[in-house]
Amino acid sequence: MSLEEGVFSKGHRLLQECLGLNYQKYATNTLWLVSERVLRLGINLFVSVWVARYLGPEHFGSLSFSLSFVLLFSAIAWMGLNQIVVRDLVVSPEDTEEILASAFWLKVVGTLLMWLGMAAVWPWLDTTEAEMLMVLWVAGSTFFQAFDVLDFHFQALVQSRYVVWAQTAHILISSATKLWLIWLQADLHWFAMAYALEHLVQALGLWILHHVTQGGMSFLSAKLARMKSLIQEFWPLLLSGVTVLICARMDQVMLKQMIGPEATGQYAAAVRISEAWYFVPMAICNSVFPSIVRSKAESLALYERRLRQLFGLMIWMGVAVALITTWLAPWGMPFLYGQNYSESGAILQIHIWAGVFVGLGFAVGKWDVNENLMRYGLGKALLGVLINLILNYLTIPVFGGLGAAVSTLVSQMVSSYLSMALWKPTRVSFFLANRSLFSGFGKN
Repeated sequence: MSLEEGVFSKGHRLLQECLGLNYQKYATNTLWLVSERVLRLGINLFVSVWVARYLGPEHFGSLSFSLSFVLLFSAIAWMGLNQIVVRDLVVSPEDTEEILASAFWLKVVGTLLMWLGMAAVWPWLDTTEAEMLMVLWVAGSTFFQAFDVLDFHFQALVQSRYVVWAQTAHILISSATKLWLIWLQADLHWFAMAYALEHLVQALGLWILHHVTQGGMSFLSAKLARMKSLIQEFWPLLLSGVTVLICARMDQVMLKQMIGPEATGQYAAAVRISEAWYFVPMAICNSVFPSIVRSKAESLALYERRLRQLFGLMIWMGVAVALITTWLAPWGMPFLYGQNYSESGAILQIHIWAGVFVGLGFAVGKWDVNENLMRYGLGKALLGVLINLILNYLTIPVFGGLGAAVSTLVSQMVSSYLSMALWKPTRVSFFLANRSLFSGFGKN
């Protein structure tokens, strides 16, 4: 049996053991999340290929640069609240209204701070008027991400099917809009408007479904004490999120500034494919997180066993995906995007291996939250971003997109895996990951 077959054939058994007695409930929740992401993957792949072909590497690079610039600052709007809010909702369901409202207003404040940060940095960049207009459209739409707190509630209730319905609606509407723009032969900035539309449609969908299924929520239920408590806990996650996004998107910003939009377009096309499957480890980790929180109270041995199994699944799933993609990339990228993107195949062959460590990072991040070790997650993220920036500075002028891909791979390996060994409290997760790696998916 091949590695790929072994990974996916054992996935069902490993998830069943990890989720314990509530396997069916959590597995169904995971299935909903994965199904939505598979649908998104298929639609986004089809649409992004047509958008990239229509725009060409240069204009597609400008669009990707604008989206990446906004994403660099978006962690400020996200506030790192996801995992903390889900955990608090699971532990204290009687305080649901207060938790959700407090998180909502914190995210609104985060959005305002995000806009200020972008305004301060933008004058220092070499950009065009079209790129500025695209940034304004996308950045303005981030306000609606405050409604993601309703998504957190559905996660805590293990009712992700409602989130799937909202996200499917925005995928279909946004994708149809982009295809319509191609048919109209629209200018570049209209495609940024289509991306901005996604946030509005998703927020509206979440609000409607939450109102129908949960009776809605009062945004006036926020409590200052609750907000202070969340701030005390989330700031390491906020800073970690900022540094992770710098690691993930600074390469495209630096490519645009150091080489130009065409190289950015080549790189962005490869990254779209490389990161397309990240929803799988994220969906699995999000779905099993409530179960892992509860297992710690039941038994330390059970808690560690489920963590090992989750770590092992993340690692070997990433290896399987990387092996398949490395084989397909040389001819797959020109086939999908056209000969104008012929350089993207080699970039993809390198960048795809970063996914092995990204998946592990998702799982370890859940452990950090449950152990209240978020400050170490910040340290790991800062180390990764420092390495990424240094390597990008050294390799991009010489190797272009290939250098950026190598920088991403090395920085992800350090921040998501090797850095766990640096601090005594986090070495537990390092040893658990190694046991998962070398003991058959964490069986022992």
